[in-house]
Amino acid sequence: MREKPVIQPFSEKREDQVRLTKVGGSIVITFHGEPIFYFPNQEAYEEYKKLTADAIRRKVGVIA
Repeated sequence: MREKPVIQPFSEKREDQVRLTKVGGSIVITFHGEPIFYFPNQEAYEEYKKLTADAIRRKVGVIA
């Protein structure tokens, strides 16, 4: 069975876009011309969320 992709709202933040590509995701333009974040599967999306959480922790000084 084919894995179901995960679609999330677009973020203009460069850091979010870099994390998206690190996990194998991409920016896709919808039929209505709107950009969205496209993750090939749930695993990639979970890794993106982990990277985002780690970045926030580093920013506030919780982890080095």
